[in-house]
Amino acid sequence: MAYLARRMKNKAILLFIILIAFQSCQEKQDKNTALFSNYLIKEFNTQIPDSLHYYILIPKLVCKGCSLNTLIELDTLMNAENERCFTFISTNEHISPKEFKRARFIEYDTRGKLDDLDLDIANVTVVKTRHNKVVFIKPIYIDEKRPLSEIITFE
Repeated sequence: MAYLARRMKNKAILLFIILIAFQSCQEKQDKNTALFSNYLIKEFNTQIPDSLHYYILIPKLVCKGCSLNTLIELDTLMNAENERCFTFISTNEHISPKEFKRARFIEYDTRGKLDDLDLDIANVTVVKTRHNKVVFIKPIYIDEKRPLSEIITFE
């Protein structure tokens, strides 16, 4: 009987830890959504769409070679069917998606507010949104092991 009580207690503790971790992730996601949504409204008078959308963020301070390589890889993922799912936002005048054939929606943050956001933004950063919320924010670092095709999906 004591064994069964200990097992039940351990399961209850584990469930409690899982719930706290889930709530913590949810709170971070809500914070990211609020920050990014306010930024889009203030700087571009637009909102996070309900449909799947990727924002490609290019801050002022970046590794130019790394960023260009990431943008070239991204250009190969874009096609006529999915190009409307992407918006590029850049504060860096030297690295721009304008030369890539599929970059249709480009916003320039001339006031540099992107760089001031309290979000995990470095080099080229992918922000996935759906149902008017941020799903994830993923900076693409020079040593990134996963190809963009695993990060950017259309399911």
